[in-house]
Amino acid sequence: ILAVQETAQNDKNKYDFQGYTWLAPINAQAPKDVKNKNKPKGVGFLISNTALEGVHEIASNIQDTMWISWTSNNTKTIIGNIYMPVAKKGNATKYKEKLRKIKQMLKDHRNYNVIIMGDCNGWLGKGTDEYDIIGTRNPSTVGKDTQYATKQGKDLADFLHSQSLHALNGRDE
Repeated sequence: ILAVQETAQNDKNKYDFQGYTWLAPINAQAPKDVKNKNKPKGVGFLISNTALEGVHEIASNIQDTMWISWTSNNTKTIIGNIYMPVAKKGNATKYKEKLRKIKQMLKDHRNYNVIIMGDCNGWLGKGTDEYDIIGTRNPSTVGKDTQYATKQGKDLADFLHSQSLHALNGRDE
């Protein structure tokens, strides 16, 4: 299962990869990019046809996200493909509100394993010990104002801690 962000693909304009099926949000038109009104952006999944039978879309009203459930070997997993607001003036409230909605989605599916993929647009910095949510291989925070470098990074770290989740990028174990 591959999560794709910032894509112009939707159910009417599908990717075509042999052995994979493109899945975009039901009845969704990709929202227009503000800078280039002719280029839509959105999210979707490329799913191996061998896994497709166990995949079902979960309805969501969270913009620029898509959620699926995947059942394999009697194990239920919720997989979210998310695209978070970029760090710019006016987006801090949008960022926190989207995290709040994602928390609710996870609460509604509390009996599932959780995988969240995508572009979080929040820099987590470098892990310093075994309890960090991010691995030690991420770039250093030297010269940054805070451990997280961005407000979104701090909000993302708080969200991950609150959900007992870990970021996998930057890890080598």
